Amino acid sequence: MIQGIILVAAALVHYQKNENEICLSIFNRALEKIGNATGKFHKIDVDALRNKVSSMVRAAAPEAFTI
Repeated sequence: MIQGIILVAAALVHYQKNENEICLSIFNRALEKIGNATGKFHKIDVDALRNKVSSMVRAAAPEAFTI
């Protein structure tokens, strides 16, 4: 779980550098690590995080957001 959250943060760094393909690739790896976890992890809404990242990957359109 924590590895997935770290990967999301790393992907966002690549987004800030305008490296969208790398960002999306890392988002995919993050989704694998997050898996089917649900609920909250240290006040992070895992379901909302998964949904946000999944929608960006499907649209191939990353954007900045708050974790």
